[in-house]
Amino acid sequence: MALPQSITQLVAAHVQDRKRLEHSGALPQLSVSRTASAMAKFYEMVRNSLEYEEDHLLRKRAIRRVLMRMGILRREVTEQLARDVVREMIWANYVAGYPIPETLPQYVQKSLAKYRKLVVTYIHTYGHRPDGDIARFIYSLMAVEVERILVPHSAQDMQVNAMYTFLLPMQLFKDAGIEEKNIALQTYIASHRALLKSDNDIISYYLFHNALPHWPNPPADYYQFAARQLERIVRDIRSQLGVYINPKLTHEVVRQGIPFKIIDLIVRDNPAGAEAVLDDSGALDEKIEAVATDEYRKIKGKLNGTIIKSIIYLFITKAVFALLVEVPYEHFVLGHINYFTVAVNVIFPPVMLFMIASTFSIPVRSNTAKLKEMIHTILNPTSVDMSAIRKNYADMGSPFLRWAFRLFNLLTFFAVFAFIITGLLLLGFNIVGILVFLMFLTIIMFVALRLRRTATEIVVVQQSRSVFSPFLDLVSVPLLRIGRGLSDTVAQLNVFIIFF
Repeated sequence: MALPQSITQLVAAHVQDRKRLEHSGALPQLSVSRTASAMAKFYEMVRNSLEYEEDHLLRKRAIRRVLMRMGILRREVTEQLARDVVREMIWANYVAGYPIPETLPQYVQKSLAKYRKLVVTYIHTYGHRPDGDIARFIYSLMAVEVERILVPHSAQDMQVNAMYTFLLPMQLFKDAGIEEKNIALQTYIASHRALLKSDNDIISYYLFHNALPHWPNPPADYYQFAARQLERIVRDIRSQLGVYINPKLTHEVVRQGIPFKIIDLIVRDNPAGAEAVLDDSGALDEKIEAVATDEYRKIKGKLNGTIIKSIIYLFITKAVFALLVEVPYEHFVLGHINYFTVAVNVIFPPVMLFMIASTFSIPVRSNTAKLKEMIHTILNPTSVDMSAIRKNYADMGSPFLRWAFRLFNLLTFFAVFAFIITGLLLLGFNIVGILVFLMFLTIIMFVALRLRRTATEIVVVQQSRSVFSPFLDLVSVPLLRIGRGLSDTVAQLNVFIIFF
């Protein structure tokens, strides 16, 4: 049976990316100072010590920081400037394993100059610079585009396209409270987030190119059109990114994306022979088992390393907080030091994280069997009845039920924190100790959630839940919400970054 066109396109994209890498590797490479590279690599390593993102997301964010620091939109974009951007990525080890030929900065210069010209045209059109929000949006677009120049992305694009092509006929988003005209676009956005963990910057880049199809190589008169459409395009993109998607539906889309990750790994391993393997049921099952087993091993190693790094980071950061905040407050304001509460605040975060992480597990046998079943369905598409799944999402699309759910969450939020604060007061905690305890508790819960997602990256079977799971979910939601907001802030307060 012939493979779906989207899968053959994925195979072709991998062949294309590999040829690009081979060609780039044969060219003279851009060199950098080893001393500067070691220092930059160390700085970025400690800066990302509490980040749990994919490499391409970290790389994109680093590029964005460099572009904003250099003020690219306010200065002439020269080849030397582009070369400096690329060198910073090499120094910080963000492109390790990828060839960076000496000619590559020319493409980066062309890309950056394109966005710079858009801003200049905007200024000439409206008589003022784009506001801060628009400028940040453009910097994000530039960062994504530069990242794509540094590292091939054709296969990733086709991976998303394959998933989108498979999901759209299933109508997962039907009756989910989404306008009919937006279902296809929301399916695409969800596919991006599920497969590549794409953030809003990356998805905005694709939607921007969809709105301006000639933007990859715009003619001279296209800039005027783009400048006049810019604010509307940004509004439309933000509107689409802000569409409410039921968490259960999001979870199902993520689950549906996992088999595509395995297919992509099979193709990546041997693009030239991939179609023959995918078209042979027996060979395919053997390959799925081998790839899945390897991924289980990698996930376990990644999880263990991340847990150790997180525990060390939390212990050191919490100790610094105790020395700089809690102890001085108790000594100079309260007149005495409560060593019990200080010790609890120092020891509790890493111990709790270790205890939570120790509960993570993967149902290897049943999961591998389900992966085989789902992959065979993808490669031999049939009419999949998703009506039962859709029913789970339709009710949540009701504005009244959504409002009632939010009210219930709000009440739970206050109840959970009131209970914790009361308990801490009974243990003799003061106001500063309580605030520090709550801050690190919420961060731990969010970090634990991220770690759990790592542990279940390729899990497609429903894992067993105890009778206490619904209660634990209810209690953890308020802590996760605060932790999500604090995680980025605390990562920027990394004590190593302060010293280095």
